[in-house]
Amino acid sequence: MTFNATLALISVFLVALTGCQFGLTEAEEHFDAGMEYYDQGLLEQAALEFGEAIRLDPQFVAAYVNRGNTRDDMGQSELAITDYDAALGLEPDSANTYANRGLAYHRLGEYEQAIQDFTKAATLNPDNPQTFNLRGNVYDDSGDIERALKGYGRAISLDPEHASAYYNRGVLHKNQGQPQLALMDYDKAISLNPRSGRYYEARGGLHVDQDRYIDGTNDLNRAVELGWETPGAYFERGFAYLALDEVEYALDDFTEAILLDPQNARYYEVRGTVYLTLQEFGRAIPDFDAALRFNPSNLKIYVNRGVSYMSLGDFDQALRDLNQAIEIDPSNAQIYINRAAVYAFQFRDDLAAADAERSIELGLEPDLALSVLAEVERQR
Repeated sequence: MTFNATLALISVFLVALTGCQFGLTEAEEHFDAGMEYYDQGLLEQAALEFGEAIRLDPQFVAAYVNRGNTRDDMGQSELAITDYDAALGLEPDSANTYANRGLAYHRLGEYEQAIQDFTKAATLNPDNPQTFNLRGNVYDDSGDIERALKGYGRAISLDPEHASAYYNRGVLHKNQGQPQLALMDYDKAISLNPRSGRYYEARGGLHVDQDRYIDGTNDLNRAVELGWETPGAYFERGFAYLALDEVEYALDDFTEAILLDPQNARYYEVRGTVYLTLQEFGRAIPDFDAALRFNPSNLKIYVNRGVSYMSLGDFDQALRDLNQAIEIDPSNAQIYINRAAVYAFQFRDDLAAADAERSIELGLEPDLALSVLAEVERQR
């Protein structure tokens, strides 16, 4: 799994004030305001309030921790670490602060530091399953699969109802090519937390990968119903609809995925390929254009855009795309036979014959190569 795939599952360990709320100091009042802003998702305001609490009381450990959490949520992990450092300088035995700093290091890709912090947190509080779950994520992302599995297993042994540990282990099993083990873990995670759209998306995607398209659409529908409207959920459901020959629904979902993630080359490529299959070449080409903006070395996109241009009679542009594809992979027989077709449409028969011969040398069936040229001859 990637770190981004698991980060939303893991919550920071917030520190709240305890005791009577009457007669608060000015620093505590700012702290409470920061907590309210944080709960509302107003992170910038929360960070400012925690900062004001720190200014008024430089020994305010909870304010450092919560400002660190807020900064980490804002993508300011390096600043978050300075806050956690300050908190640990004042309270060096806080397992939660070590765990929070471990999260920040994980976000930065500093796996060794993250593991050290989670290990320290586990030493200080060996009964917290979430610490082992989070350390399992780091081991997973760093490629240490055995230790990742042990981490998730330890979290589950401490808390047999720890849904996110089952989910994370399921993702690991899926990435390791063990779909049945993944499905068992996803099933368990959903049984423990049936309101998690993330879990339904994961199981739905697994069903789609295993060609269980109806099960996949059911799970992905549930994910969206629960408010988990991610580009991945729509994209996976689009694939399922496509396999079920529900092309319009598929296109709607691919479009929704693009709206949610407009810089994802894969989404444009797939939607463009569907349009190409439907022979809607004028709609396919803009999608291939967009895909190439974000992934300019993708061979398939150049080929498909070239075929689209050829189908529209723009042979010069088709040649530019197919020539570019050949530069990327000069040993691909399919590209040569497509370029042969373009040459044939232009009545450049010698070049067409040469490309057809080259495609056969590279493994294309001779009958197929000849049939392509015969079809061009019929159309022109």
